[in-house]
Amino acid sequence: MFGIDNQAIVAAASKASEAKVFNIKNFGAVGDGVAMDTKAVQETIDACHDAGGGVVWVPAGDFQIGTIILKSDVTLSLDYGASLLGSINAADYPTENLSKPREGAAHCLIYAENAKPSPSKGWA
Repeated sequence: MFGIDNQAIVAAASKASEAKVFNIKNFGAVGDGVAMDTKAVQETIDACHDAGGGVVWVPAGDFQIGTIILKSDVTLSLDYGASLLGSINAADYPTENLSKPREGAAHCLIYAENAKPSPSKGWA
């Protein structure tokens, strides 16, 4: 019983240590609380997913965003002092290509449909 559990833990830890890390600042995110960083954050998520998964790292800063779409095998990880600030502009929350919810509108800050979490880290 313990041997099987330990093997799974070791395998998950090994996979986590090999995870690719994608810094949103390398994709143009500013993090000053004023600039709209939606495009940079989404491009980072897309690149991470396209590379087979990994970690999208949000370093310290205030990153203003509209809707971002999470994808399978991508872990969104916010560093200490990092904030994802929702835009006050409703136009920054497009609803096309988003499923209609049971109640209300489909406007959201973080959207994930049919996405599965990273096997080693979950959604973090």
